[in-house]
Amino acid sequence: MLRRCAPRNDESKGEVDLTSDTRLIGRDAAASRAAMESPRQPATAPEAEVLHVPALVHGRVLLESSPAPTALLVGFHGYAQRGEDALAFLRPLVAGEGGAPPRNWAIAAPQALHPFYRTRDQEVVAGWMTKLDRELAIADNVAYTARAVAELRQRLPTVRRLGIVAFSQGVAIGYRTAARCGQRVDAVVALAGDLPPELHGVGPDGLWGTRPPVLIGRGDGEEWYSEEKLAADVAALGALKMPVEVCRFAGGHEWGAAFVERARAFLAAHLEGVPVASVPEAAAP
Repeated sequence: MLRRCAPRNDESKGEVDLTSDTRLIGRDAAASRAAMESPRQPATAPEAEVLHVPALVHGRVLLESSPAPTALLVGFHGYAQRGEDALAFLRPLVAGEGGAPPRNWAIAAPQALHPFYRTRDQEVVAGWMTKLDRELAIADNVAYTARAVAELRQRLPTVRRLGIVAFSQGVAIGYRTAARCGQRVDAVVALAGDLPPELHGVGPDGLWGTRPPVLIGRGDGEEWYSEEKLAADVAALGALKMPVEVCRFAGGHEWGAAFVERARAFLAAHLEGVPVASVPEAAAP
């Protein structure tokens, strides 16, 4: 089930004060530390058995669409962000140029399944996964995003082209969704995040079900997605015979203006077949 979201400035209406929740979390953490450090704890505690119990959770997918869109962009937000943040970076990619009306595309944003309170402002945000039970988390995330894409396509029968756009921590799940969602993907835009290791080769399981063209972005001030990681991703995707373009721009871990323009042109070319003049790489000064 998909739910349309209200504008962000309306979301605070009717919500409870989170201050008491935050204080409670702090008290619980302190109590847990005290218990672990108690002299009553045995010197060598037995190793606990870990049970992995399947659980049903509901993902939150935000959708903005015209009545009969021709293409769909699915965006994946970064760590400690929300679906609304993904919609915010998708909207400029749909905007028309030179005062032209927006492209007739729908935009959608699955929110990560692991919400938490952001410390600085108690805003509810989310993350895609941690290193804990990594393989199970990957499988859960791919099942969720593949189902989200399938439901979006069913809800939007006029859509003929599909693009994946991802930022930071969301890049890994963006690539995984493109490879394994069971749908034809026509373009991938990946900013400030690397290709997951299991997708560096075809492998015995044929993980790449589709081979879309990819645009990779990196700012010259980027601290997390290094030039070495970028080079490795370009080599891996090239070995898979996937067309790859790179946009380097002046900026950091962010949606730089030069990259937004390049991504807009890239998506127009692959989702609408709009011929685009050769765009030189936006090199950092």
